[in-house]
Amino acid sequence: MTNDLQIVVEKDARLAALVSLLKAAHLTLFEMLGYEYALSAGGHFLGKTILGDFYLQNRDLAKAEVLRNAKDHFDEFKNMLRPIVVPSATDQETLSSGLVFICEAAVRWAFMVFIRTADRLHAVLVPILDEPRAAAQFVRFLRAGDAQIQARRCQFKDGIFSANSALDVFNWPEVSLE
Repeated sequence: MTNDLQIVVEKDARLAALVSLLKAAHLTLFEMLGYEYALSAGGHFLGKTILGDFYLQNRDLAKAEVLRNAKDHFDEFKNMLRPIVVPSATDQETLSSGLVFICEAAVRWAFMVFIRTADRLHAVLVPILDEPRAAAQFVRFLRAGDAQIQARRCQFKDGIFSANSALDVFNWPEVSLE
């Protein structure tokens, strides 16, 4: 007779991960680009509208109510984040080494920021809302299910972006917070 003991801990942390990784991407771009990013339309949208307004509206509520409100508030933004399931050698870089992708579809509409958590890597899309066509593309992206994203690999060093001429294609599968 064997005494096999198996312990399973199950907790759905998708919502908490979404919020934490959005904040990490926002702070990473602020560290990299400074107030130019923070005061941009995209920086304001992520930092104030998505994260800040939720905090201000919920800071004095009970935890159970905050969690209910978070599900409703952040569900709209669930497409902004995906785990990198099988990272390539080049994906091992993060913004700490200056790597960022800029998403393009006739206009630059988002930064793709890589955030590492322990042994996992995540891609977070942060909007670039500098013109109406970029904002419209970002809204289309948020509402889409499965998507393919074209993005240009860029290296940010000494305040300058150096971009590859070729566009990479990323599959961005549909996800649910349910």
